[in-house]
Amino acid sequence: VAQDKDLFRLDFTEPQMILSPGGRMGACDQLRFTRDGSQLLAVGDDKVIHTWDVRGDSLTYRPPLRWNVFRERRGSAYSLAISPDERFAALAGYGRRDADVAVLDRATGKIARALSAGPGNPYAQASGTVWSLAYNATGDALAVGQEDGSVWFWGFPVGGSEKVVRVVAPVPVRAAVEGRLAKIVWVGFSGTAVRFARGDGTVGEVNPDGSALRQLFKFP
Repeated sequence: VAQDKDLFRLDFTEPQMILSPGGRMGACDQLRFTRDGSQLLAVGDDKVIHTWDVRGDSLTYRPPLRWNVFRERRGSAYSLAISPDERFAALAGYGRRDADVAVLDRATGKIARALSAGPGNPYAQASGTVWSLAYNATGDALAVGQEDGSVWFWGFPVGGSEKVVRVVAPVPVRAAVEGRLAKIVWVGFSGTAVRFARGDGTVGEVNPDGSALRQLFKFP
């Protein structure tokens, strides 16, 4: 998949102001614990992944992980997923382009892979802010849920070719309230199938190739 080079360039070679206050500086949108509960990760409006070591009743702050950001709200992170082996953390939100997704190596802080809605790749149709991310059980694919109601499957098998498929089309909306109802607030996997939940309470499932889209149930 052709990638936007700007998403990989962290701009550390160019002048910029970076705040490192040793903690959060904005609204927190998602929290994740590692499996054993020894670390807590958080993302939000301050545009970084924060990590704390959890020891008893105390928290010890680690250096934050950064992705490529831009002025004003560009770079705010609204979704976070940790790979099954916990080596990588994926984040997305309102990126340099609305639908940007980045996977960071938690040990080095480098961007290991990235997905951007630039021209010339299958993800070019993506235009919604990302509100939900999830790894599959083998850690070689991500489900991506967007504000416009669309769901994407991003596969990156070891030794294989990347695959990007829009498995659920966006929902036409006419007003702010309808937009909130269309938003994909959760994604996950059941075996190889992608599951998702909308703001209106609809829960659905679809295959990674976009086939067999079905509604499982709807919350009242």
